[in-house]
Parts: sequence; C-alpha cells; structure tokens
Amino acid sequence: MQATQALLQQAELLGISAANLICTGDIIAYGADAKATLDLVRQAGVTCLMGNCELSLGRKADDCGCGFAPGSVCDALSAYWYAHAAAEIDDVDRSFMAGLPQQIELSLEGKKLRFVHGNLDRVNAFVFPSVSNLELQRQLALSGCDAVIAGHSGIPFTRHIGDKIWHNAGSIGMPANDGTPRGWFSLIDVRDGDLVISSQPLRYDYHAAAQSIRQARLPEPYAAALETGIWPSLDILPAADRYFTGIPLEARAITEPTPSLRLQELRTLWVNTGTLCNLACTKCFMDSSPLNDALAYFQYNDFIEILDHAPSSVVEIGFTGGEPFMNPEIIPMITAALQAGKHALVLTNGMRPMRRHEETLTQLGKFYPEQLNIRVSLDHYDREQHEALRGPASFLASLEGLKFLQRAGLNISVAARTPWGETEAMMRAGFADLFAEHNIEIDAQNQAGLILFPEMDSASPVSLPVTQAALGAVPADKPLMCLNSRMVVRRKGVDYVSFTPCTLLPNEDLGATLPAAGDLFSLNHPHCGQFCVYGGASCVGAPG
Repeated sequence: MQATQALLQQAELLGISAANLICTGDIIAYGADAKATLDLVRQAGVTCLMGNCELSLGRKADDCGCGFAPGSVCDALSAYWYAHAAAEIDDVDRSFMAGLPQQIELSLEGKKLRFVHGNLDRVNAFVFPSVSNLELQRQLALSGCDAVIAGHSGIPFTRHIGDKIWHNAGSIGMPANDGTPRGWFSLIDVRDGDLVISSQPLRYDYHAAAQSIRQARLPEPYAAALETGIWPSLDILPAADRYFTGIPLEARAITEPTPSLRLQELRTLWVNTGTLCNLACTKCFMDSSPLNDALAYFQYNDFIEILDHAPSSVVEIGFTGGEPFMNPEIIPMITAALQAGKHALVLTNGMRPMRRHEETLTQLGKFYPEQLNIRVSLDHYDREQHEALRGPASFLASLEGLKFLQRAGLNISVAARTPWGETEAMMRAGFADLFAEHNIEIDAQNQAGLILFPEMDSASPVSLPVTQAALGAVPADKPLMCLNSRMVVRRKGVDYVSFTPCTLLPNEDLGATLPAAGDLFSLNHPHCGQFCVYGGASCVGAPG
C-alpha cells in the first residue's frame, strides 16, 4: 500500500493522469494490506491487467498460480500471504479481478504496445534479464507490436531486438533483489518518432510496509526483503540472474579478467560424428542441418586409434553431432567403445536415422545393459512448442523413437531446452504428464532422467563474462565440462583430427593430440557462462 501511495504521488508530480497509468498485474501479492491496496488502485482509476494472483484469487484457487516447485521455499512462503489476501477481499473484489484483461494493446503516437503480465503465452511465465534473444524474438513476433511491456518477474530490464523492444517494468512493492529497498516503475514516451522506455526507482516508506507485514503475522522473510532489498528465496531465479543478488542494478557491469582452466582428469571423451543432421533446428548452436558438413563424418579408424591411446581415466565415450546416427560408421564406433569397457552416451533426436538401427541397438542393449545410454532431444512437452524449434512432424517422431528405445530395454533419458519462461517445476510437471500419458518410464523429477538445458545465444547482449567468483560458486557435483571432458572432431578437407574443450565449442582448436588438449583454456566464450557457469548445465553423464 505504501508503494502504491508513493507511485500515485510520483505520477501527480510528473503530470501523468490516472488514465495514463497501467498496472501489469499482481496488485495483491506478498504484502499485508491486500484489500486497502486494491481499493486504492481501483479508486485512482488505474488500468490493470490480470496477473496470476488476480486470476487465482478471482477463481478462489488453492494457490497464487506462480508455478513454484512443490515444497520449495517460494511455495511454502507464498501460501501465507495468499491465504491472508484471500481472507481480506470479498466477492466484489474477486469479480473485479476475474474481469480484468490478460493483455492490453494500445497505440502511442503510432507505436503499438502490448502489455502482458508474464508473456504472450502464459500469465505466469517468468521472463528474467538473462532470457535469450531467441525467446524474446518469438514473443515479439507473436505480439505483432513495436514493444511488449511485462511484469511478474520483479526485475526491470529492457532488451532491444532489432527495431522492437521487450521491457519489464519490475515491481513497485518488492525490491529487485539488488540489495536496495527501491521499487521500480517505468516511463514510456515517443520522442522524434522513437519509442523511449526508461526504468525509474521508486522510494517509499518500506519500513512501514515491513512493519505492516509483521503486524499481520506474515512470514518475517517478506518484511526483511523489503528492508534489505534481497529476496527471501532465489528458487525461481536462473543462475545468471542469481549471480547479481545484492548488486544494485546500475552497478552490474563485469570488468574482471576472464579466468582459464586446465584439464584435470579426462573422464568423458566426446566424438562429434559430423554436423550433418536430418533437421535444421532454430538456433542450433552447431548450425547442424541436412546441408552443413563443416565437420565431416568421423571415421572408425580414427576412433579406434584414439580409443587405444586414451588414458585409463576415461570411463565414458559420448557421441554427438549433428545427428550421430547419420554417420555410416556410428554403430561400429559405439560397439568398439562398449567392447573396450566404456560407457557410451549417444545424443540423438530419435527419428528415422536412429530407427534404421533398431535391431542392432536392441542387441547392443542386451549385451551391454549397463553401459549403453541413449539421450533423446525433446525440447518441450508440448508438441507446438517443440516443433517451433525442431520443425513440423518432429515431435511425434522423436516420441515414437523414445518409446522404441524403452521397448528395447535401453537406458534412456530426455534433454529439453528452456527458452519459454517456465519455472523448472513447470517444465518437469509438464514432462511428467507427457511421460505418464505415453507410459514412458522416465522420472521427470530426476535431473539425470530429464536434463533441462539453458539457451545458448552468442548474440545476446546479456552474455555474462565468467569471473573467478562465479567459478567458485559452481557446485562440486556439477563440474564444468572442460575440467574432465574433451571433444574430437574432423574438419572438412583436413586430414587430421582436432580436439576441442567441450561439446559446445567445436571451433575452438586445442591441437591434434590429447596431451595438447589438456593445456590451459580461457573461459571467454559466451557459452561458457550461459550454459555451464551461470546456466548450471553439463552434458556429461559418466557414472561416479
């Protein structure tokens, strides 16, 4: 309530009428004065969107609809304020909330603006500053507008994608997790024909707001968050955004030198079987396609020589591409790895190239039941979302390939991508429903069974450089690939093989021998931060 009062006073000072104020939703959330805040907004005549909180309260739902992971800190804490808010409001208030629009479009001096709460797809989508350009491009295309203005995530940011803008206004009544008690609002204007959107700090009596929370006997972490500027839980924050906890928004530039790492112990040796693929996926980090043969098919003879000279520490051979099953010698190479006593992990889209080897794969699974693992790429549990990245008719084909692998008794897992603004809990719940529907015996809550990969977007201006401090925060159970992995490739037109630091950097040449590949490597590529250090992901699957 105190933040809302301060915002209305600020609008009056700026000469902005209530008719030109838009609230992006979640009028009632976290604070103690639910009824009073709602009344204040309505009496002022502010135009309001329906946030997930209004949607849930209007329907008398059991929770706020944020999609928090069951049992998480966010889930537990939100239950208190949601019950408090539900008890304060009446049926008239619920009717008002239920009638709010989920999106608003307007024209400002010829510029089309779309206002949403989460994103264009879902009211409760979290879109944080680390979001990839790929997702924002998709969202802006869906809007058909010059700009999209969102809320929900609580951290203000602006991204220019070509001549379009994605902007998040932040929150007036909750700090931006930046160590300051400020709220945030935005000013939108058109100057000389250009759309100008700026984030503005809102100073309000946060002490009084925190005291109201305490008097209402709501959880103390909410009150402390208003005073410290740091959220009570970081459950929903991607690792890249979590890194900036407690750092003011205007002081978030990183100028430290990029650290380097050396191979510690080679445990996983990756073989890139070639860049040719039966699909041409949107934003494939390898640019694999039916036409790209920049990396030639890897040859069996080269593989045997490398396998014979690999150190005894190597416990896993990974096969990636492109689509590995397009390589004519993939089966002999997998077989050789298994016969050498290694675990074999094959990354595939599970489609026709793999299905051509059904009989052989079935036999290999019987002979080496504990060694052979197949990981199928299924980008989303929803067919439309998956095919937006992989192309028409790809979803069911990959799903059928996954079912075959299960029938054959092979060890299977699924790799998905996460550009849609869904929480991890949402993604895992969606895949759990998909697996149950199709009788696929994968535990979607198991991180080894369902691997959720962050987006890799080298062109994104929010690619964070890796720092020594960030390296120190990498969990010990998720070591960086470049500490215990190397990948070998064969480049088109070259008569020798080359080693690279990891699967994500096929063009970073570390030399033609494994000893040379162990030298220092600088973590200066955007993928190092986006995927591994801040993204918290790893391609390795070796046991132990």
